[in-house]
Amino acid sequence: KNNPAHYRVHVGTNINAYEKSGDWEHFIMIARINTMTPDNYKNLTMFLEAYEKHGVYCLLPAIGEEGSKEPKVIQDLFLYKKSLIVKPAWQIGENDEDFIVLKADDKPIIPEDVKDAPVLRALEKKQRIRMNRKR
Repeated sequence: KNNPAHYRVHVGTNINAYEKSGDWEHFIMIARINTMTPDNYKNLTMFLEAYEKHGVYCLLPAIGEEGSKEPKVIQDLFLYKKSLIVKPAWQIGENDEDFIVLKADDKPIIPEDVKDAPVLRALEKKQRIRMNRKR
């Protein structure tokens, strides 16, 4: 609520691809989560418009070099991605694969007409997990 342009990015395995590959007793996902803290929506809007137009995006590693304002982008190492899911935080429930992006003290924007936002139960679960870790 205090920073409406902030958002989190969750890059990971498309879990739906594994649902079709058989019965699994255990499943491990590796993901990268990054909190983005822009002052406005400009870059996110441009990215989403480009994705809408092209249907793909690439993730490239970059190395910050001392004394340089711009990171060195390593262009021959990239992840080519087709799938993109964008959802408001208030829609993330306690059993949602994006549950991992939530922090126990988050205060997401919930539309006034939404009475029982899934994120409320998810945040309660996050708080219970945090309290159990402290014991």
